[in-house]
Amino acid sequence: MKNSFRTFFEQATGCTPYDYQKRLACGERNEGKWLNQGGPCVSRLIDIPTGLGKTAAVVMAWLWNRVILGRNDWPCRLVYCLPMRTLVEQTEGNVNQWLEKLAPRLPENPDLQHLSNHSPVVLMGGEELNRSKREWDIYPEKPAILIGTQDMLLSRALNRGYGMSRFRWPMHFALLNNDCLWILDETQLMGSGLWTTAQLDWMRQDRFQSFKPCVSWWMSATLGGEFLKTKDRCEAGILLPEPPIALSPEEESSLAILKATRPVKNYDESSMTGASSKVGKKDSEENYFLRLSQSIVNEHLVGQLTLAVCNRVAHAQSLKKAIEKHTGAELSNGDVLLLTSRFRLKDRKAALEKVVAFEEARKKGHPHPGLILVSTQVIEAGFDVSAARLWTEAAPWPSFVQRLGRLNRDGKLNGDAKAFVFEVPAQQRDSVPYDEEDLKTGKEIVSALKELCVEKPDLPARQAFIDLAKTTEVAEKISKALKPKPEPFPRASDVHGLFSTEPDVFGGFTDISPWVRNIEANADVTVFWRKFDPDKEDPNSGEGQGLQRDELCPVSVWRLRQFLKDSRKAWFWEPKKKRWEIMQPNDLCPGMTLMLPAACGGYETALGWTGDPQSRIDEDIPPPGPFEDREYEDRESITGDWVSLETHLSDTRSAAERISASLNLEESESKCLLRAAELHDIGKSLDRWQENLPHPRPKEKELYAKSPNEKSPNELVVDITKLSDKAREECLERIQNDQNQTIFKTELRTVAKSISLHVQVSLRPSRSTMDKLCKLVGKRPKIKQFRLRFLHEVASALAMWRQYYRYEPPPDFPALAVYIVAAHHGRVRTVLGSNSHVDKPNVCGIPIDDSAALPWNRAWTLDFEAAKDGAFGEFVDADDAFIFKAPGWSGLVADLLGGWEKNAPKRTCGAVAENEPHSLGPFALAYFETLLRAADGRSSAQPSQTLKHG
Repeated sequence: MKNSFRTFFEQATGCTPYDYQKRLACGERNEGKWLNQGGPCVSRLIDIPTGLGKTAAVVMAWLWNRVILGRNDWPCRLVYCLPMRTLVEQTEGNVNQWLEKLAPRLPENPDLQHLSNHSPVVLMGGEELNRSKREWDIYPEKPAILIGTQDMLLSRALNRGYGMSRFRWPMHFALLNNDCLWILDETQLMGSGLWTTAQLDWMRQDRFQSFKPCVSWWMSATLGGEFLKTKDRCEAGILLPEPPIALSPEEESSLAILKATRPVKNYDESSMTGASSKVGKKDSEENYFLRLSQSIVNEHLVGQLTLAVCNRVAHAQSLKKAIEKHTGAELSNGDVLLLTSRFRLKDRKAALEKVVAFEEARKKGHPHPGLILVSTQVIEAGFDVSAARLWTEAAPWPSFVQRLGRLNRDGKLNGDAKAFVFEVPAQQRDSVPYDEEDLKTGKEIVSALKELCVEKPDLPARQAFIDLAKTTEVAEKISKALKPKPEPFPRASDVHGLFSTEPDVFGGFTDISPWVRNIEANADVTVFWRKFDPDKEDPNSGEGQGLQRDELCPVSVWRLRQFLKDSRKAWFWEPKKKRWEIMQPNDLCPGMTLMLPAACGGYETALGWTGDPQSRIDEDIPPPGPFEDREYEDRESITGDWVSLETHLSDTRSAAERISASLNLEESESKCLLRAAELHDIGKSLDRWQENLPHPRPKEKELYAKSPNEKSPNELVVDITKLSDKAREECLERIQNDQNQTIFKTELRTVAKSISLHVQVSLRPSRSTMDKLCKLVGKRPKIKQFRLRFLHEVASALAMWRQYYRYEPPPDFPALAVYIVAAHHGRVRTVLGSNSHVDKPNVCGIPIDDSAALPWNRAWTLDFEAAKDGAFGEFVDADDAFIFKAPGWSGLVADLLGGWEKNAPKRTCGAVAENEPHSLGPFALAYFETLLRAADGRSSAQPSQTLKHG
């Protein structure tokens, strides 16, 4: 290796690595020299003070070991999990910069070049990925960096991914529980999600071992490892895998940043120059913030940053407006900024750019009037700013420590930095996002800190914390404040049950939100606005732009419910119907993306989400358009060309071979994957599937796996009941002449006295065509997505089932191959049900016919007994004995999945041969599904041979 880790780190970040950063990447020193290569990657705690480059430490350690050194004992994917979206955006920016600097320096490294082109992948509400970055889940053997909020990442790790199609849940469930290094950053802000990460780490290591090792690193400057002491982890003996990574004594004594002073005092109005009279018991919120803002402006230092942190978004908005009333010529209104989690991305980004520009000017000594930044808890973590003044509302001790870390962060303002603690009058403190006991304990500790600051004003903040802990009473309060509260967390039976992704009998799914975030008010939906009259216009008739990432605004579920109570409406995109539908307030769930009419208000560009109907976005809002669902369940299977079934099966096997070789699968595992790849789409040979492909075809007698617009045909429905023959011909002529259209099928349908023209077309008709049809008919035509209503992958599995259970000798594939073929689109996994839209008795839409043979191979017929409850066999009349012949589908799944209990019995149903893979656990079984789906997706995207009709 030509470069040392130090050189590599400096090339990426422009900084020299700290001692702890080198230890994290390279292990301990050997005879005074740094090793290029440390030990294998294991779960651990990282306890480093704020401002010392923890993000760079973990990202560089992973890049160095996995990508540069090519070590397979370090996971393939880096999963960076953060509690807030503002942290996600900042981390994404840092990682992008580092990859952009490294890629040109190491052009010969294929993994680094792949990362540079395809990472980082951002997973958070409303995120819109370009094609190169959304394909990470069909390249399980390739390195990837995923950055996301805990809502999006933990929900996916629990097989209930927020904001995505349920048919893709198993893919992300598999990939986030196998071959990953999870970075859990700012853990003190994660709530119940923190306990969930501890449980998932235990399950991956012990109860349901991952197929590929999955490791967790927890990072915090304030939180210990108490959350790791769950009952399950203690019983399994999995506590602290290694001592925490911490600063060495040499670093403690040598780093100037650790000597920063941060004196703290109470905000006392009477002692502030220019302040009005003291606050009264019935003081209004407006008056209180006006007086507080006057003191903030008076204390502001020209050329420096003043940071004011509130506990609630409403308080921050009121304070920002009050400060603007006091700012004069020295500090223009443009230099008073508000930063909360309730902004659209474009508006939040504009504010952040101003903060970054100011910080760069300050560091370089360039003249600047300074900046007053009003914020909420979003400033508590990850923000690299150094304030000269900190104004903070009273908060729990962990939050206070994080806020104080933004004051004199770089240690260059010793003697000039000040922190003030204020309290909003009691009547304005409703719905504070903190427990009253936590607030009380925090104020008691801060009170002791204030006394210490009066006694020793030049004492460095880090030493002040150490001195506080020397007093027994205060130490007990600090220990109490830092100890994470016990929260609901998933047990083994819960995660085992979440493996099933079929709806329950009520059509719903297990609610995992208590395991993702403990406070419902923090669970978000994402909203955006479109210009239309909800009482007069159908949003599905518009031709406006699709969803844009930068116009999305997060709102807590409970606040949006309040907003929608007064007869206001929100719309969600129904991916199956490809249309907007009204969302009822009580049906809101975290992770949803919703459209609001612009006229309903609720948002101001300078303040973010207000919930006030009088608030308006001060820009032109486009009309509604299609959502363009980026999480459509089979996006990788769609191709624009004709591909024969034979070619597709061969291509999928080739892709599976490459995946198998890259992952070093064992021979039996590889054989299973390759045979499943060769057989996964044989169900497409059924006449019913082939007959619904468009015409004309390259060769009429050929079996096809792919066709142009295979997944996207729409059905245009035009009511022609009252039209003359001439007008009907004009309608059809208009559709036929639309340059956008390929017409697959045209038919008339009569229901009662209504006559409709149904035209199966390739794409949505143009606006001019829709306008013309509307004039002819008198109302806007409907567009319905075409649906075949049967699952070809189940047909493939039913044919394999008969080969596996009915014939001797047994086939050259294991039972696992049957399962992953049926499950490789995510629609079917633990249940083989019937489709209520199909008139005849059926299995997943396939009419039951004992003689049904596959045109692909007439010797292979479908075995519908697989879908029956229990087992298949015969009763012998002589002694009423039952002779077992084959299990039901549930028996197969049970044997492959295994039980959830400790030391659960193996192969309880006898559905899988003893020498075959069985009792795999949810993580490994889902991983095998995903490998086949990845091979299928890649072969679909890049077929080796395509055909043209005509």
